[in-house]
Amino acid sequence: MNHLFRNFSVSAVAALALSGASALLPGLAHAETIASRVVQLGEANKIRVSALRAVERNGRLLVQAQFANTSTDPQHFAYRFKWLDQDQMSVWEDEAWKPVMLHGVQSTDIQSLAPTRAATDFRIELHAVDNTASLFGPSR
Repeated sequence: MNHLFRNFSVSAVAALALSGASALLPGLAHAETIASRVVQLGEANKIRVSALRAVERNGRLLVQAQFANTSTDPQHFAYRFKWLDQDQMSVWEDEAWKPVMLHGVQSTDIQSLAPTRAATDFRIELHAVDNTASLFGPSR
């Protein structure tokens, strides 16, 4: 059984972004940084993806993302996964939005398992109506 482990760290991504490089992810041909895997719909300035990991389990991609609230106020947002094949084509219907509420400076981990073995890549779609900071920028 072949297990591929990919770990994304915010500091590594920030360092690579400043240098103009991108983090390499074995087994994933496209979208090699946290920022390139998150699709922001609307402004989500006080919510950020602070860590992202992917591992292959029984031939299917398992993803774990950590969302962090950078403010001291509660923040509401919703997310869903979009599963893609090796050619970056969608391999499954859009998931339902999953609502999340984070208290001030709280973080939470979420996991999602690809619905099919054809899914070799992913995007996390993030929607937050009442947030105002950059998704990957410094916290306020």
